[in-house]
Amino acid sequence: RKPVDRSEIENIKLLPKDGSSVDPTNPTTSTPATAINQRAAANAPAVSTTPAAAAPSGVDQVLAQIAGPAKVNTVQKTSNDWESFKKTDAQLQEDLEKKAQGKDAYLVKQDFLTRVDNRRFEIERGERERERAKRATT
Repeated sequence: RKPVDRSEIENIKLLPKDGSSVDPTNPTTSTPATAINQRAAANAPAVSTTPAAAAPSGVDQVLAQIAGPAKVNTVQKTSNDWESFKKTDAQLQEDLEKKAQGKDAYLVKQDFLTRVDNRRFEIERGERERERAKRATT
């Protein structure tokens, strides 16, 4: 590995993923490692509110800085859009809540069917126990 010439570094402009720029003429930010370490130190909280075991290490913080913000997938984006749309229309939100509690709602039907199934099972179990009791006495 050949040593890096200082003049080559001065001509390079570093652009991290988070969109901030690094000044290559400043000697403290002339290398990517020092720039990342400075950003991690600037974003680190002064007082930790979490226990030491749960606090991320310096390496984890640097990796989080390099990775940038978490990407939102299509399902999360659609869900967020739907929730924000419901908040804008109060009448729609009331209608949805009313429909969810009605007798035609899917979850209401599922609860009813589950209760019916459990009740049938209890009746059948009682009949089986009576049959066993009859066989045991004879």
